[in-house]
Amino acid sequence: MPNERNSAARVLSQEGDNLQVEHEGERLTVPMKGFPPEFKLQKGSRVILYDDPSGTVARPLTHVAVAKLSPEAVLKGGPLQVEGRRVQTQPATVLDRRAVETERDRGDQYVLWAIEDSGKDSAKGSEQQVVAIKKAR
Repeated sequence: MPNERNSAARVLSQEGDNLQVEHEGERLTVPMKGFPPEFKLQKGSRVILYDDPSGTVARPLTHVAVAKLSPEAVLKGGPLQVEGRRVQTQPATVLDRRAVETERDRGDQYVLWAIEDSGKDSAKGSEQQVVAIKKAR
C-alpha cells in the first residue's frame, strides 16, 4: 500500500512520464502514476508524492468542482469557465463522451477534477488543467 508523504510537491518540468519536482527544498525526479496517458502538467502544478513498492511516484493533486456547462462545450474541449475561473481540458482529459451525448435530459451539471497549482512559477493567466470530467448524477 502506497504511503503519502508530508506535503505536496511543485512541478518544475516534465519529460514524458517523468517529473522534476521540488519537495521540501529538494529537487527530485519521479515517475507519474495515476494520470491519464499523455497528460501534460504545467510548471507550478502540484502533485502528491507517494512511496510505493517501485519507489517514490507523483500522483494527481486535484480539487473537485461541480459546474453547469453545455454538453457542446464539454465535448469540444479547450478552456471552460468553472466557479469563476477558467480551466483547461486537453486531449488526455478523461471524459465519458457517450454519457455526455446520451444523458442530455439529466441536465448540464458536470463534475470536474482539476490539478491544483502552487501559484508560484505558474504562468500569469494560466488555467488549471482538468484531469477528468464526469456527468453529475
